[in-house]
Amino acid sequence: MYTEEEWGRAKRAITIMAKRNDVSEAQIRSELQEAINASFRCNDSHVQAQWAECEFAGSEPTPEEFINWLAKKANARIDHSLDKSH
Repeated sequence: MYTEEEWGRAKRAITIMAKRNDVSEAQIRSELQEAINASFRCNDSHVQAQWAECEFAGSEPTPEEFINWLAKKANARIDHSLDKSH
């Protein structure tokens, strides 16, 4: 699903967020997981359509899975924008 390199980048992102906000990595993971869970359980059809595109192993995405999915989605949009500009 995700490579070791992608997992490493997601973990580093959490470390950076923790340092920048002067909190623990556990707090960042907890707050991310809380937001992910709230969004994941949202009944809005647009939100659910977005979640249908997310790759995750368990019943709900982990912070690392969410970060990796979001990064891939952002990169795809950037690539699409660059393709349109040529």
